[in-house]
Amino acid sequence: MSSLSPENIETICGFLTKAEEGSIVQAITGLHDYLLNEKLAFKLRVQSDMIGVHFHNRDGIGCSATHVGELISSIAAIGFVEKEVKAICIEVPSDHRGDQVRQFNERLVAEAAGKLAPVSGQALRYASIVGSHTNQTFRAFKAGLEHSDPKVTVDGRLSMPKLATVDPEWHRCIEQGVEWLVISHSVTEHFPNYAALAQAAGNTAGQVAAVEHELQLARKVNLAIHAHLAKNPGATTVAYQDVAGEILRSRPPCGSALPGIFIFVLKYGGGVKEDSYMSITERYVRAHGAPNRGLGNDFWTGLATEVKGKEQHVSWRHWLLKLAFSGAEKFVSGSDLKRAFGRDLLGKVASAERSLADFLLLLKSMPMSPELVATTVTEIEMSMAAIILGKRKYCKHGSIDELLHERALSFGLPSKWAPSVPSAASSPAASSKEVAGSSAAYMSRGALRLYDGAGNLVNNARVIDMGFAVGMDVVRKADDAQEKIISISPDTVELEMSSGVHTVSAQSFVDNKWKKHTPKQVFIAMQGQYHDFVKHEKSFQILVKPSRDVQALKAFAHGTLRLPVASTRLDVRAASSKAAGGAVQLGCIKGFGSEDMILYVMPVVQLPKDGSGGFLNPSWVMRVSTERDECNCELAGPKGSEKQSLKPGSSKFLLPYVRNFIRIDKGESLVLHRPELAKAETVETLVLKKQRTS
Repeated sequence: MSSLSPENIETICGFLTKAEEGSIVQAITGLHDYLLNEKLAFKLRVQSDMIGVHFHNRDGIGCSATHVGELISSIAAIGFVEKEVKAICIEVPSDHRGDQVRQFNERLVAEAAGKLAPVSGQALRYASIVGSHTNQTFRAFKAGLEHSDPKVTVDGRLSMPKLATVDPEWHRCIEQGVEWLVISHSVTEHFPNYAALAQAAGNTAGQVAAVEHELQLARKVNLAIHAHLAKNPGATTVAYQDVAGEILRSRPPCGSALPGIFIFVLKYGGGVKEDSYMSITERYVRAHGAPNRGLGNDFWTGLATEVKGKEQHVSWRHWLLKLAFSGAEKFVSGSDLKRAFGRDLLGKVASAERSLADFLLLLKSMPMSPELVATTVTEIEMSMAAIILGKRKYCKHGSIDELLHERALSFGLPSKWAPSVPSAASSPAASSKEVAGSSAAYMSRGALRLYDGAGNLVNNARVIDMGFAVGMDVVRKADDAQEKIISISPDTVELEMSSGVHTVSAQSFVDNKWKKHTPKQVFIAMQGQYHDFVKHEKSFQILVKPSRDVQALKAFAHGTLRLPVASTRLDVRAASSKAAGGAVQLGCIKGFGSEDMILYVMPVVQLPKDGSGGFLNPSWVMRVSTERDECNCELAGPKGSEKQSLKPGSSKFLLPYVRNFIRIDKGESLVLHRPELAKAETVETLVLKKQRTS
């Protein structure tokens, strides 16, 4: 195929940018037409044994062995129609540039343990990104794999001769191949994001392919978190809105589960490395579970529930996740999750985790492949989870010791587990008091947590999640001792004060024994500003239903209206961190080293309730717009107030306020101009049309 010219690069970039902005099907379809015209793609009937799976397919998950088996039964039931296959693949170079594809396919087959057809790396000439599961059904028939559907099998194995009588068209396509759109390797080499976008477009268009499932969304979240932190070196946290747009652009049917998936992956996924908890779970479910199963947002959110104390039992959470994807449908219920994180069951979980660690040491002494070790350990983990939850239908063993004793003997290993421990099936329900006070359901921003092989936290994410940062002034609630954070580690926090450097436990911050220090003069200034406003509050009508609105009860000439920005809530963040939505910057607190801290006032609307007066500041209730011609009010204040430096002992503090920049008539709604809330727009690349030459 042709190589990429500068004009090709510019045009392809324009199509991919348009796809990333949301018009994914239209943009990718246009791109494919362009590649065909430029001879950077062609259509060809290809045999299935020449096609593997691209490592970017389904965001790195590849394909599911379980789904391949299910797809065979589905097609056998309704019949195969060749024109419904929309297959796209990418060239695989025979040199070192194709090694990653070959290694990825060899690993897929090894992990599937006989559920996917064998692959010869040197025979692979193409790698699929759309139509991967369909192609794997072709390969399965050619290899005569085991299958349970008697309609297409003989003696429990897929049979090509039998298929010829049952579905001649399907048989012919397996023998002769189907038509593929083949994309030049140079395209994906220059544009690594092409494969994921093209695959997502295939799902969005509703083609004959497996739709995006929750496990794939979890993979997308993991990759998006990693990419966001890589692009923003100074960032310590990731917000839901930082990754949601990119993930939801393909309109996955399970998109409603994304908030819970985001929380779980951020807190307990452990990153994108091959040995991370999430990566290990993905590999097992892909090969042996039901990855297209929908667990739902409530399940993921419940699985991310924090418990009191330092130990968060990350392994246990992934045992439950694997069991939910691999057991019967809805095998792990919402009530199971509530019990799973109570004190009574967590005691059994801790004991099980220790026993499994001992068993793993014995297992590693056996001459077994890493794939077989991983599969064996996961099967034991899920059996342990079933025993702890009392799911006797899944596991025949009455206790964990009985399970490990039998497994050890089956491998010819010495057993230290006597099968005499009572069953854990009848565990009492968990006490809600064991769950940490902050609900995961409301967490929209957090730090990525990383763990070692034993499940111990290896970074400072839990303290960061509480809103603390290096350079921040903090106060101990017990005695009002004021100190400055110098460093944060997984176990300790170093604090500086006039008497020297002190070390306290990181857990004390997680347990809410420390709070951020805010200069008292800020609250004094806000109280004074709000007190001045109260004299004029009868000039406005504040509405909260059916939508929030503030209406003037009298006319205001240009510049005569002044409203306070007073609030009951302040926020302190590192200068490199992104401000929360709607926050107004008040000033700068000089931090430790080169990092300054920024002080923000946060919007607060507290309705009167149960005799309480509430807190209704019209500045936080009025409508907001990023377009100035739709507004009549703006934020203003003394010159330099946003950059003012807050120092201990300062007697004055300058506050911004809301003013009207045009006349407001009686009955008119107040609309505040906030241009900084506008989302950045990418300007579409203009492509020069080629002129015909006669």
